[in-house]
Amino acid sequence: MNRRVLGWLGAVGLCAATILVYRLAWHGGFIWDDDRYVTNNYLLIAPDGLRRIWFSLRVGSSSNPALNSAWAQHGADAFSFEPLEALEDEELPYVRDTRLKERAIHWRTRLNASTI
Repeated sequence: MNRRVLGWLGAVGLCAATILVYRLAWHGGFIWDDDRYVTNNYLLIAPDGLRRIWFSLRVGSSSNPALNSAWAQHGADAFSFEPLEALEDEELPYVRDTRLKERAIHWRTRLNASTI
């Protein structure tokens, strides 16, 4: 057999294997409550919905559990985000990263803040 025929047989075999693996899931439902989360979720149809899902603490979507907990406990008014310091431009990434780590430690210590 030539390479072309083997390539086509491999592609057909891959498609067949995929169909066999997923055939049991064709009649299954969503894993989560799709009516509540997908069909009736105003964030999925809002113009800025995906941004709010991915980047908003209001929906508890931060990947940091401590930050979600603090937000839920203290509310939005307890949080503020502001620049504390501006560093000079640094061309070497290692030097810049080291300096940023040093300054983060400095500001956490000075403000008695925890790492989130």
